[in-house]
Amino acid sequence: MKPLSIKNKRIADDSGKEVYLRGICIGSWLNKENFLTGFLGTEAIMTKALYQELGEERTKVFLKTYHDVFLTEEDFSYLAGLGVNVMRIAVNYHHFEDDMRPYEYYSDGFYYLDRAVEWGRKFGIYIILDLHALPGGQNFRWHSDNHSDTALLWEHRDFQLRTIALWKHIVSHYRDETVIAGYDLMNEPEAPDLAHLHDFYAELIYAIRELGDRHILFLEGNNRGNDFDGLDAFSDENLAYSSHNYNFVTLRARSYPGVCCGRYVDETTMEHMFKQRNRWMLERDLPSWCGEFSTLFDSNILDPSIQDIARLASLKDQLRIFNKYRQHWTLWTYKDIGYEGLVSSNPTCEYLKRIAPLQKIKRELSLEPFLDRKFGGIFADVHGLIQKTAQSVATHYKDYSIDYDDLIKSMGEQSICCKITNVLAPLYANVFSDMSSDEIAIMIKEAFALEHMVKRGQLEDVLRSTL
Repeated sequence: MKPLSIKNKRIADDSGKEVYLRGICIGSWLNKENFLTGFLGTEAIMTKALYQELGEERTKVFLKTYHDVFLTEEDFSYLAGLGVNVMRIAVNYHHFEDDMRPYEYYSDGFYYLDRAVEWGRKFGIYIILDLHALPGGQNFRWHSDNHSDTALLWEHRDFQLRTIALWKHIVSHYRDETVIAGYDLMNEPEAPDLAHLHDFYAELIYAIRELGDRHILFLEGNNRGNDFDGLDAFSDENLAYSSHNYNFVTLRARSYPGVCCGRYVDETTMEHMFKQRNRWMLERDLPSWCGEFSTLFDSNILDPSIQDIARLASLKDQLRIFNKYRQHWTLWTYKDIGYEGLVSSNPTCEYLKRIAPLQKIKRELSLEPFLDRKFGGIFADVHGLIQKTAQSVATHYKDYSIDYDDLIKSMGEQSICCKITNVLAPLYANVFSDMSSDEIAIMIKEAFALEHMVKRGQLEDVLRSTL
């Protein structure tokens, strides 16, 4: 495969031919996210709970089987058949080093990524390495494997130095690998301001280029890929910019075109939202990649609802708009247990049967805010608590300047929802306590190996028509 770089503000191969990277994200493989695969809590907490409840032997079988079957040669063959030419693989720093032994990298840290690279070469699929969880946490959210309530990456220099060292470790391994399209340096950063983000990106860029690596570096905007102003002040020309394009239509629509959230929405609405989100790149004619976006499904994958079909229709328009504006894009996400994935675990499999009671608790309490759209459950109580705080401040101090919306997000998503799921993580591990190692391996394979999973045919059709 030909190496890619930025030429005349476009992604092109070494012959100068323009290349459009369009494909899918591989979430929850090397960075586990609890609502995608039924886990509870952050990856580190969940892994600890498995060892405590199942012991070392069964936990190693559980995790090894999961990693072995989640992304295989068969998955590459299937995705290539749809027309996918890029995968964005989310990676957790914990797959390279232990927090208690920083800068000491595991000898097998590249094992699964190297397999993916070889399959990418065989099937003509480029790979973008996405550092999804950084030491200390680049944001306060659980999908960054962060249970501290704070994005400590921005408060402790050692976490920044560890991140720089880790990227140097990664690029030393893949410096000359042409299957790697580039590096997504940091998923959804939430830095104190753009100056902090700019300065840290500058350090990462310098460290990578100092090693002679010329891969494309993808820079995500601040505040989860939304704010970019000032991020073009770099001398390096081999940079592209990545926004995340989740919107209320693909996540919440009942009909499409139709009324959603009190307003009429259609393709014009979708185009307007795209242009707003990506205005900074469009105005400067910069290479732009829509790194994440998705549709949420609320019905059984075997029996999609009218709402599911409507959201798919809006997604199709979203992809057409991306293509119209010559965007690179990767849909979130490939595999899950039925909420977003292109393929999902069979609803009748043993794994989903066992975790069903815990999934019901999570939905009843709204412990996954993104999936439950921040309605009901504990979120309703959080809103009430913050409203009481705001009312008291307004009554006794006559102040209305505090950002209570941000407090609702941080309290609801992290302080409460994440902490409760972390506390419940041992219950997740315990549902497998009566199983032998062989039974666990069979169960995990049945749940996450492509041959046993269910393909979302309507989403396949959308992708085939737009890739």
